[in-house]
Amino acid sequence: MTMNKTELLNIFKNEDERILAAKITDMFFAAKKKNIPIFSDFFEYKKLALMKESLLSNFEMEYDFFGGFSDFERGVFCVFPEYCDKDFVRYPISCLSISYNKKFSSAPTHREYLGSLIGLGIERDKIGDILLSDFGAVVFLKEEISNFVIVNLERVGRTPVKVSESDINEIKIPEKNKKEIYVTVSSLRLDAILCKAFNISRSTAKDLVNAEKAFVNHLPIKDISFNRIKEGDIISLRGYGRIILTQIEGLTKKDKIKLLITKFV
Repeated sequence: MTMNKTELLNIFKNEDERILAAKITDMFFAAKKKNIPIFSDFFEYKKLALMKESLLSNFEMEYDFFGGFSDFERGVFCVFPEYCDKDFVRYPISCLSISYNKKFSSAPTHREYLGSLIGLGIERDKIGDILLSDFGAVVFLKEEISNFVIVNLERVGRTPVKVSESDINEIKIPEKNKKEIYVTVSSLRLDAILCKAFNISRSTAKDLVNAEKAFVNHLPIKDISFNRIKEGDIISLRGYGRIILTQIEGLTKKDKIKLLITKFV
């Protein structure tokens, strides 16, 4: 580690960011001292992106972030001791299936599922992603509270539900709605891509970026001319949605750049 804890935390001006940075820093110290994997509670992927940029490069130990399935948005951070093969570490995450009777009830919303779980007295950071499905929802949460939820969650909103635990390795993850589109841009600047991907004007794109509503790989981008965008990058625009720059296809006859974009709808 190149800096002490106080110096590391002084990097962060936002109080919530400082608290998370302090927790992660303590995890590295604990993993080294105890020589065991150390796990966090759930937090958002975009916060990890900020930690990568400002904090994690100061530590030599390996770490990973996992939410129970491949396309997660909230995950558990883990620090590994030197002897540990992270591919064989079991994360303390449980997967619950919550179902309801379609004949007698309408489908609960994401907000109702989350509200009902928090209504049981569960803290938000114990809950990961909530994925709506044909039968109800798939919920990822910390293993320590799974039995409590199974026993106590009887309703979501006004809808009676049944809760059961599922094998995290076998659960069928509901697919997110997405489509692939081709666009052409004059450059790989952020504003050019935002305009074509979300069908907005340059002035609108500029206003949204200035309002800190644009993100690349979960990090806020404040420069409309940002041009370090590459294949595989995730671009989000708050209020409009999220895309992945799937492939840069090359140039058209008019020297425009042809992009294949995956758009979540």
